[in-house]
Parts: sequence; C-alpha cells; structure tokens
Amino acid sequence: MNRKTFIIGFLLLAGLLIAYVAAACWPARVTLTTHQSKPFEFRIQKNFRVDHIMNFAIWREGEDNYLWFLDFGNSSVTSVSYGIRPQGVEQRYPHTDGTPSPLSRGDILFVIVNYQYDSAIPPAACAGSIIASFTVTEEGALESLDLPQTWTYPKNYPQYQAVLDASGEHSDHSPRDQ
Repeated sequence: MNRKTFIIGFLLLAGLLIAYVAAACWPARVTLTTHQSKPFEFRIQKNFRVDHIMNFAIWREGEDNYLWFLDFGNSSVTSVSYGIRPQGVEQRYPHTDGTPSPLSRGDILFVIVNYQYDSAIPPAACAGSIIASFTVTEEGALESLDLPQTWTYPKNYPQYQAVLDASGEHSDHSPRDQ
C-alpha cells in the first residue's frame, strides 16, 4: 500500500467516524401537527433517527379513560384522522371495533405519540415520546395549546401505562394522582 492510498483510506475512515458521531448526537425527534383543511387530522413527522411510531393515544383533560388508543406495530402511517383507524394499525381502545367518543367544542385534549429509535453510542433500542395539547375551537377545528405545567394521564387503563412508561419522559411533566 502506498502512502497516497493510506491517506485517502484514513480520510475516508475519519469522515465516516465524524458522520457517525454527528448522527449519534442528533436527537431523535417526532413532531405532531394538525391539518387546516382536515380539522381532526394529526400529522406525525419523524426525523431520520426515528425507526417507527409505536402508538398514538388521545384523551380529554380530567377524564379517566382514553378516547382512542392505537398501536402502530410496523405500520408506516404518518397521519391519523380522529375516529378513523388507519389500515395496518390496531385499535386498543375503545375495544377493537368501537368508535371513540365525538369531540366537542371547548374540549382540551392531550395526545401522546410514542416512538422507537436506536441510540448510536452504545447501539441500543430506545423509546421516546411527544405529548401535545389541543383544544376544539368554536369552528370545530383543533388548535394547538401550550402544554400545561401539570396534567395527568387517564387512570383507568394501567395496561397501557407500561407502554407509555417505556419512554420515561412523562415523569418530569405529569404528577400522577396515586
């Protein structure tokens, strides 16, 4: 191997290492937005670090039950219209074929999206979540709200809590009533 080949190989390897470290430092991120022309549609956007969306849940402020809980499995769905189960997604609540309660003007809603991503250093599967708050406007559309400093998850569905706890991120934001 001559010196020129060694230097080119070394620079390529160093470039790959820098790219790997830069990707490892880039946070996994999911954003949740609503669609103006489709009032009850949520769009889920993920960056390159996120492998897949695990589930989507929605509930009303102060209520004990989820309105809707979807398990995405391996689905690549990127938008959810309230009450319409996307193809390839399993509905966990209301039970399999049930329709979620209708939304009413003035409702304050919380939505959580749990996702899976791989950490680079050390390589491991990790979970994250994003929680957002919305209200139903007088016009019947969803409007994003700032997340309140205190809020709680629905209490009557502990079987889903293990999935939500996978991210561990809610513990700093949500004092749960015991």
